[in-house]
Amino acid sequence: DYSDVKGELLPSFAILTDEPNELVAPYHDRMPVVLGDVEGWLDLDTTLDDLRPLGPEQFAVRAVNPAVNKVSEKNIEAIERAA
Repeated sequence: DYSDVKGELLPSFAILTDEPNELVAPYHDRMPVVLGDVEGWLDLDTTLDDLRPLGPEQFAVRAVNPAVNKVSEKNIEAIERAA
């Protein structure tokens, strides 16, 4: 989608967050909503109650370099596993 920013159309997106599931809760007080069925999100007749986010069994927790939390970090290797 595009948003009008001061008269200029720019690509835009949204990240939906929710309370964390049991996998994320020990680390943070919210988490992104990850949908398995993107088509349902794009269907105008779909309500939020119809959407089913992926559960914790679909994910794994792993240590990463703390540099991933720095906005100034531009090194893609920073997301590699922590030593």
